Amino acid sequence: MASRKGRQFLTHWLAAALAAAAALAVLATGVAGRLLDSASPLPTREAILLAAGAALLVGLLAAVAFSGAGGSGPVRTIAQLASRCRELGEGGAGGPVDEEGAGELSALVRAFNEMSGRLGEQRDETRRATAELKDGRDQLEAHLSEHTARLGELRAQLHFEVAERKRVEEALAKANTTDYLTGLLNRRAMLQLLEQEVKRFSRSKKPFSILLADVDHFKQVNEAHGEQLGDHALVYLARLLRQRVRGQDAIARWGGEEVMIFLPETPLRGAVDVAEKIRQELDEYLHSVDGVDVRLTLSLGVSSIAPGMTVNECVRRADVALARAKAEGRNRTVFLD
Repeated sequence: MASRKGRQFLTHWLAAALAAAAALAVLATGVAGRLLDSASPLPTREAILLAAGAALLVGLLAAVAFSGAGGSGPVRTIAQLASRCRELGEGGAGGPVDEEGAGELSALVRAFNEMSGRLGEQRDETRRATAELKDGRDQLEAHLSEHTARLGELRAQLHFEVAERKRVEEALAKANTTDYLTGLLNRRAMLQLLEQEVKRFSRSKKPFSILLADVDHFKQVNEAHGEQLGDHALVYLARLLRQRVRGQDAIARWGGEEVMIFLPETPLRGAVDVAEKIRQELDEYLHSVDGVDVRLTLSLGVSSIAPGMTVNECVRRADVALARAKAEGRNRTVFLD
């Protein structure tokens, strides 16, 4: 009899050990499956440790249960514990185990259910935190996309404003140096140019000359055809003069119907030749302005820079020569020796 009971006791403990080993194997299989499946969430370290502890306790309780009684209730409870351990190992909910009877097995079931409940709460909390993080990330990406688009709009607006400001500055600079009617340089710009050229002459000793021209009888053109046609005649004259000077030369509207032509690196004799060529070409034929034939002739005074001479003195000499040209009958070129 004692030998028979010993064999039963040993058999029950071996069965319980096998149950515990099976539970641990299920747990290990679940964890390994999570490691291989990158798309599935891994069970937490606490869940693994608790599931492993539960599996060992199942084995120990199985040994006690089988050694004390062999009823179907403990077997069913142990089977539920093994199943729930497998679910925990696979990252599932686990769920509660039905509590049957009393004693150590009942205490184990309560402990397991408590552990499973805590794991469920932690899992729910983790899911809520994950959802909040996802919502926060989505909102952040939406805000970032919105701010990026707004930044692009601001950048485009800034580029437009910079280009517009540059255009305005260039227009203002041109307005400060250009005659509004003819598009020639204005008097201020020509004086600045002459001041620079006087300094250059003091270093290089290369002379420059200026032609001061006045449209003959321009007042009669205005009286006969109106001031608008007179303005158009000045624009027409400015275009003709641009076509008859070199690229390095400069032309300015000096005032009213007077025009100054700057000839760099040109001595007096060469400047007189240029003045005569321009005067003769204008005097050869009538000029059509707004469909009206207009006679345009020029009186010109020529002056060339000399050592020690200032801009004002050079301009004054050209003005004196122009006055002589007008006094001598107009439509002629005069220079001072």
